[in-house]
Amino acid sequence: MPAPRPRLGFASVTSLAPFFAVVFSFLLNAATVEARLPVTIEEVRAEHAELQAEATGTLEPLAAELKQANLLEEAARIHKLSEPTEMSLSRVVSLPRKPRPPLDSTLPAAIYSKLRENRSFLETHSNKLYILGRRAAKIGNPGYAYGLIQECLRYNPDHQIARKIMGYERFHDEWLTPFQKRMALKNYVEHPQFGWILEAHVARYEKGERYYNNGWISAAREQELRRDLNNSWSIESEHFLVKTNHSLEKGVEISRKLEDFHSYFYQTFHAFFTTPEQMQQLFENSSRNLNRSLGDRHQVFYFASKDEYVAHLSRKIPDMIINEAGQKVPKISITNGIYLTGDRASYFYYDRDARDDSVIYHEATHQIFFESAPRRRQVAERQHFWLMEGIACYMESFTEEEDDFSSIGNILHDRFYAARVRYLDDKHYIPLAQFCNMSMLEFQNHPRLAWNYSQASGLTHFFMHYDKGRYRDALIEHLVQIYNAAGFRPAPVASLAELTETTYEDLDRQYDAYIREQSTAEQEILKRYNAQVKDLE
Repeated sequence: MPAPRPRLGFASVTSLAPFFAVVFSFLLNAATVEARLPVTIEEVRAEHAELQAEATGTLEPLAAELKQANLLEEAARIHKLSEPTEMSLSRVVSLPRKPRPPLDSTLPAAIYSKLRENRSFLETHSNKLYILGRRAAKIGNPGYAYGLIQECLRYNPDHQIARKIMGYERFHDEWLTPFQKRMALKNYVEHPQFGWILEAHVARYEKGERYYNNGWISAAREQELRRDLNNSWSIESEHFLVKTNHSLEKGVEISRKLEDFHSYFYQTFHAFFTTPEQMQQLFENSSRNLNRSLGDRHQVFYFASKDEYVAHLSRKIPDMIINEAGQKVPKISITNGIYLTGDRASYFYYDRDARDDSVIYHEATHQIFFESAPRRRQVAERQHFWLMEGIACYMESFTEEEDDFSSIGNILHDRFYAARVRYLDDKHYIPLAQFCNMSMLEFQNHPRLAWNYSQASGLTHFFMHYDKGRYRDALIEHLVQIYNAAGFRPAPVASLAELTETTYEDLDRQYDAYIREQSTAEQEILKRYNAQVKDLE
């Protein structure tokens, strides 16, 4: 396998800080246990499966016992923990700010004793996962290692080293990112409706007043003054700067969605921003720690209407086209959003008929990847362009769920459904070797462009999820090399056949089987859904 190239994101890291003090006896024990751990990724997976089986066998009986004792909330939580974690990265849990509270000492003695034993088990189990993740990083599998860190925190959200790796630090009995800590030190609070505002301003904001130009005015007056985009609201968050003339509340909503997306994005593509050597340093508790807060914020413009969006961007993109009605219209008018690399900014508009936020996630993917390096360049201009769009289409499936989980890759999503239709019904498939060799112009000018987007979506899903993520690290390494290669002196990019150590012909055959398995799974899902609907009738 070709040697990995340097990661782009490391140059844009804000700071490197020393680790918190940790329990040194644990680290010494970790080093001793690690010496007995597996040395290949197959052995890591086998050990991981054993740990999952151990957790299920220990937690399921406890969940049943708690349910019988009518402690339903705790029973449900333990039952959820008893379910094995899929390493497909289809779901990522949101980490709580508050540390776990102490156990309720007023519980019956037998139940209290069981819960105390359980907490001890969870802490020991999370330590084992951390050690296994450390081994995965050492043998060159950063993606699997990072997944184990997420699972470690699932069982023990207060695991100090794992929290540090994820970019959190303990501050005033909360787990905060460096940005959140800075805001807390300045007496700002994150209001659910108004975003980051001074704690002293909260009461007046909730009464309908707004702080503007060092004075207080009504919310209605501010709305009038902010209609001009040059005087719009600017909502700053950890990784984004959202400018909008729609409303403060809408800007905060978009900002929060982007931050949630970024959190998932960073966890999914951590290996893009971190070299294996840097990842190993984090696990080894070196004196350096990777801070997940990146440098300059990603700029986003959100217009109150499509007319304003088109008027603004027509000056940047003056091209005209003939629409379906035979009218000559600005080319930009057929888009719902766009990321302009020259501006290093994304542009969107309020659309009351939009079904979801997939356009925002698509363009944000382009933006985060492109802005991982400060220089302007044309990416994948001559080869590999399919992946630029494939990965963005894949990320459109990002969904926030009700139980503090985020998910991605649902096979019922429009993009993946279309991939199956094009392949199985329309018999459209460009062999992977040929597809990878297509330039940007060849891809974009193809007579069946929409079908190519479907194939790119399906292939990205395949490389991210096939055989429990067997090719995920290879795909991310491919992305690293593509973005590193861009510039005045293009560097060679290893092919996916080389990175996966699998021939293109075998990858084509595996994709065929994968698509057919997805189609069968889709039918089973729909069958269960229809049965449930029928039961409700």
